[in-house]
Amino acid sequence: EEAKIIFNHLLKIYTKQAHTENMCFCLYRLACIAYIQGEMKKFDALFHDYKTLILKTEHRKLLAEYAFLKGLKELSVQHYEQAIQAFLNVIPIADELTLVNLKVSALLSIQKCYLFLDYFDLSLEMSDELWLTYKESITSDAGQLIHYMLNRAHTLYALERFEEMNLLITKCEVHPDLHMMPTQYVQTLLARAKYCMAKSDPHTAMSSLEKALTLTEEQADISLLSEVYDIVIDNYEMRGKTKQALYYAKKRLELQKELVKNQ
Repeated sequence: EEAKIIFNHLLKIYTKQAHTENMCFCLYRLACIAYIQGEMKKFDALFHDYKTLILKTEHRKLLAEYAFLKGLKELSVQHYEQAIQAFLNVIPIADELTLVNLKVSALLSIQKCYLFLDYFDLSLEMSDELWLTYKESITSDAGQLIHYMLNRAHTLYALERFEEMNLLITKCEVHPDLHMMPTQYVQTLLARAKYCMAKSDPHTAMSSLEKALTLTEEQADISLLSEVYDIVIDNYEMRGKTKQALYYAKKRLELQKELVKNQ
């Protein structure tokens, strides 16, 4: 919250000065914070403002940041192939300007898209390469570290390597900064629920899912809420509760309609 206050204050100053580069600096960071916190309406507004400003500059770093935000936008509306292309556009500029953190964030986001596209072997390969090449960068940034561990945990789940997955989930759960990142916290709850269901314990899984539902229904992240509903439906079906499963299936269908309408 402190960072949001500071960047909003700076944005007002730079707007009065009509300093485009500094305005983009603030908008980019505010947009990233909004995305991490699941505030998608705010993210969309900030992304729109950034996009408008970027037309007035050819600054390479700003273009890379714009491509990254565009990738997040495509990811939020489940356009995974388009998101991958946007994130790929970040990498050559990041290499040119030695923007290691931005490059790692783009690569982690590409890996997340691979997960949604069921490219699990490719996701695991990418996870291994990221750790081998960018371990120092990943471990020095709490957001990137949790993102990395969650991506790998969901990959290991898909590959039925459940005990390795459990170790990573536990590391996420005990990380002191996790609760400051609502989206990652929800993803951790989902990973825990999936692990419990894989171990034939849907009742314990439901405890995590109830927390995830409470958090996501307070936010405007339709894509994340849809993901939560998917696992809730699986949980109720696993317990033979077809009425509850149908209820959330209908809610998920309503979300999908809203997602199409907002595209």
